[in-house]
Amino acid sequence: MLGSWTLSDFEKNNPNFKLGEDFGIAPLPMAKQHVVPNGGWALGISSKAQFPKEAWEFIKYVSSFVGIKKYVKETGDIPARSSVSMDLPEFNQYPKNIFFQQV
Repeated sequence: MLGSWTLSDFEKNNPNFKLGEDFGIAPLPMAKQHVVPNGGWALGISSKAQFPKEAWEFIKYVSSFVGIKKYVKETGDIPARSSVSMDLPEFNQYPKNIFFQQV
């Protein structure tokens, strides 16, 4: 079981990599509904931060539609906002649609 980010790693590190031939993606097994392992990152501002207002502006940006879309394009991760997934064609087709459908 690997994360969505591994696709870009495979492509970057193996120039002849072909999705569907060298590697495939399938949904995780399920009972009545999908349940997937999930990790994440958290952003916060220390009570001792020297620039708390600027830190808050940064957090608002990186968690916004525009910020998340930029992050996803750079990393290949699954967006934290479904609206970003809907706006990126690769999450509406194989293979990334499988990651998105299970979130």
